[in-house]
Amino acid sequence: MSFFLSNHLTYQQFLSFLLGFTMMLVELAGSRSLAPYCGNTVFVWSSILVVVMGGGALGNLWGGRFTKLAKATASDQNVKKPILILQILLGISILLSPLILAAASPLALQLPVKLRSLILAITLLALPNLLIGALYTLCYDTAAKNQRLGQIIALSSAGSILGTLGTGFFLFEILSLSAIYTCVGSVIIFIGIISLPFRRTIRISALMLLPLGLLTQKAHTVAPDTLAIKSSSYNTYVVTKTIEDNKLYHHINTDLIGSQSRALVRIADREPSTEEFKEHAYPYIKFYGDAASQLSQTVPKRILILGSGGYVLHRIIENQFPQATLVSVDIDPMMYALAKQYFNFEAKVEPIFQDARMYLISENARTQHKNEKFDWIFIDLFSAEGIAPSHLITQEFFSLVASQLADDGVVISNIIPRGNIVSSLAHTALASFKDAQVRIYDMAPDANQMLVISKYPKNITSGDVTSSKLIFASTHLEKDKKILEKGQILHDDFASYR
Repeated sequence: MSFFLSNHLTYQQFLSFLLGFTMMLVELAGSRSLAPYCGNTVFVWSSILVVVMGGGALGNLWGGRFTKLAKATASDQNVKKPILILQILLGISILLSPLILAAASPLALQLPVKLRSLILAITLLALPNLLIGALYTLCYDTAAKNQRLGQIIALSSAGSILGTLGTGFFLFEILSLSAIYTCVGSVIIFIGIISLPFRRTIRISALMLLPLGLLTQKAHTVAPDTLAIKSSSYNTYVVTKTIEDNKLYHHINTDLIGSQSRALVRIADREPSTEEFKEHAYPYIKFYGDAASQLSQTVPKRILILGSGGYVLHRIIENQFPQATLVSVDIDPMMYALAKQYFNFEAKVEPIFQDARMYLISENARTQHKNEKFDWIFIDLFSAEGIAPSHLITQEFFSLVASQLADDGVVISNIIPRGNIVSSLAHTALASFKDAQVRIYDMAPDANQMLVISKYPKNITSGDVTSSKLIFASTHLEKDKKILEKGQILHDDFASYR
């Protein structure tokens, strides 16, 4: 007689803890698995939560059928073996989920990000959460008969807490995603099989785990032009390479659609010069320094860059204005590590790894009684899919930016047009920077538009700024008022621009 059959309630208490741990681990790992395809956005998390709750609810209904069967036959044996079988199926579904995601992603990549996030979340997480929901129902039903339901729920919650902290704080830092799926799925299968009332179960489990583990690893093969896939506490990055006209480019992406940042690393058999490196950067990157130098009244002494963009902008500005003190702020140290390895970048001053808004708050407190403001502030803050984090586009955020700007300073921010974001940012900038001039330049044919805020701008035309077209100027509100028609001032309380 197996341990499970002779210690039924004890095993269910253990299983409840394991299910709580597994549910949160799969949820967090799922967000990292979806990041290369959908980014790390609110759409992804909304989709994950829907699938976790929906899959669990359907599993609860399914598990209820087994409990009805047990009550009809007045036997717990009709529940005990299904628990073990469902547990083994849960382990198998976790092992195979990366393979299923890899098979579904090519088709899903053609869909809009919201629909793509939902479909891929269903593909990755629906089956594991269906099985978890069914197992929970079976455990709860038997525990209720023995007046131990409170213990089961408490153990499940404890498992969820440990799974959340353990995965987010430790597992992501020491194991790859494939290793996490393989280890957790294998452990669940192994425990389920050795608890079955059969002989030689350990040998059977070992034989089952070997091909399944290898199959899961196969799901993580990458394209030939992929140099690396790296994960941090904030994002999953895909590093790729392209060769055009004998020029080698490296790209760092937070999704599989387009390039978040690009750098020219080789021309034939030599490294590019400073001028060549800038020439082959994205046009919006070159716009920052060129536009600021034409709009500003003074030579910059201090420059702040919020958002690294692969540190290509940092490198260009560092070479273009060597006399200036340059401060770069990015929340993720991994981006700097990738820029050093794949973009051949080494900052003269170590970047600051902090949320941009938290940095401004701390810097505002530090310099409250000092004259250490920035002449230029460049903003390039995005998550994947060109979506700006909501707390970094509001009037409260731009007021912090304004507090760090010198009297004759310039602020330039990159915009990816979506919904009413351009109009809303124009409204927000006008409300945040009193007596400043606000301009928006279109970088067509590229998708970017550039928000420029300057207190004492020179009288220039749009053609004087690198390959751009002036589409809005606060000094010509009657002419350009269409830009302001649909937008609104964005606040921390409500920052929707869709």
